[in-house]
Amino acid sequence: MLDSLGLSHERLEQSGELEKMLNWQKSNLVSIAIPIGDTTIYTEARLAFRTDNEGNIGLAIHAMRKEPQLDYPYMGYKFSPEEKEQLLATGNLGKTIEVTPKSGEPFAAYVSIDPQTNEIIALRADRVSIPQEIKGVILSDQQYKDLVEGKAVKVEGMTAKSGKSFDATLQVNAEKKGIEFIFGENKSLKERQEQRQDRQQSKAPRKLCGLELSEKQRNKAISPIRSTIERTFSSIRRWFHGGRCRYRGLAKTHTQNILKSIAFNLYRTPGIIMSSCIG
Repeated sequence: MLDSLGLSHERLEQSGELEKMLNWQKSNLVSIAIPIGDTTIYTEARLAFRTDNEGNIGLAIHAMRKEPQLDYPYMGYKFSPEEKEQLLATGNLGKTIEVTPKSGEPFAAYVSIDPQTNEIIALRADRVSIPQEIKGVILSDQQYKDLVEGKAVKVEGMTAKSGKSFDATLQVNAEKKGIEFIFGENKSLKERQEQRQDRQQSKAPRKLCGLELSEKQRNKAISPIRSTIERTFSSIRRWFHGGRCRYRGLAKTHTQNILKSIAFNLYRTPGIIMSSCIG
């Protein structure tokens, strides 16, 4: 199954994604190749192991979408303009709604957007256990009620594992399958996605086992992150000979780059359509 997606057991194991999947979590975004006839579509997706109704284990592919598909009914539920705005603003709907799966009974659910794939995620409300005490703070009746209803709740004076006191906004997040800690101002979904990318880039170590890493070694360490952006340029170079200028002058060269970008997007169009259809 992995081979058909251009992946291998070793690659997932070395990147640490396999361990997450074996713990029934989603991987981070990985590059996959989907063969369709004589063409191979390249895209990115999060992978997870899931079981069907008969207990068989399969691979779930959560493909990356350009943006959340909020204009279409989700599990029989049509989002209002206010609800769309709320999801795009915070990533969480902020309340429970009743959704109906294709084969099953309707149920109350928390709804969030996966910041990595822009996929809409629903979490059954009856599967979320919210404690009365969180990080050393006993919630008031109103705080507990609001949290159960899916609202964002500001809680002060919580105690971290280090013993330090901190404040945060708590809210049920369907993608995290539990309570999310939001620090600082409640940023928009797009801002949080950008912040996550910056945080990932800053994780590149400068030292390993006490040894200073060279620039080349550090670049290799962050290559999985950089590849998300640089893959576009390398694809244009490989498919359309993007490393050469056929004309003289900035205006003509600029036009050439625009045409190659258009060709690149046209080449990717089947993959984008496929990503919207999967899941």
